[in-house]
Amino acid sequence: MQRDYIIELVKQYVTEQQAGAIVDRLIEEGVVNAHFGNQEISEVIETFKQKFGTTRTSRYDRFAAKRMVDKHGTETVIQAITALSMLQSRQYAPTVNNVSELERKWVGVVKFIKGEQSTAIAEL
Repeated sequence: MQRDYIIELVKQYVTEQQAGAIVDRLIEEGVVNAHFGNQEISEVIETFKQKFGTTRTSRYDRFAAKRMVDKHGTETVIQAITALSMLQSRQYAPTVNNVSELERKWVGVVKFIKGEQSTAIAEL
């Protein structure tokens, strides 16, 4: 893993505990990317993992994330993941178990989110 490699480099100058804290902070701040490949794809995957509690990600999920980011943009995909996670308990909410499923159900997910937003506004 890249994180471990970066920690080994930093350990040459500080203690192991300090190195871990420094690297974690740099990753958190976005200064260092210790994930696979593209940072935007990693952001989408990590957001999905956090919001839906998924721990397994396949290469097909990464491919799906790349296609969605290329087509819709990183922020739009992350916003859709966040909104869907908050609306997941609603009746007729699309069930999405991984990023590949999100890509397949994208149109339905977007329609559902927009419909729920208009319903929430009408209830006010």
